[in-house]
Amino acid sequence: MIENHVNIDAKSGAYTKKYFLQIARSYQDATVFNEKIIGAVLIEANLSDGSNISSSEDTLSAFLDLFKNSTRQDDMLIRWNDNIFLLIFFVENVANAE
Repeated sequence: MIENHVNIDAKSGAYTKKYFLQIARSYQDATVFNEKIIGAVLIEANLSDGSNISSSEDTLSAFLDLFKNSTRQDDMLIRWNDNIFLLIFFVENVANAE
């Protein structure tokens, strides 16, 4: 996947929803070619302490940096909404996805 400033959400460092929707078909084709299935995890990141937006954005960015460090190279973290993220990944079977 090509990473550039248009495809990456500046605040979180995750892929943008728009980018994922553009490449979803080719991602699906890649799973068929590699004889894999697509796994998906919905992540709701409610890290705000309610005090101010900038500190919650800093907390979100730090959380996502830790999260991205534990994902594989082909995994995709997508910012779906403000605090909703999708982790999309290839797996061999349902048991591995669970």
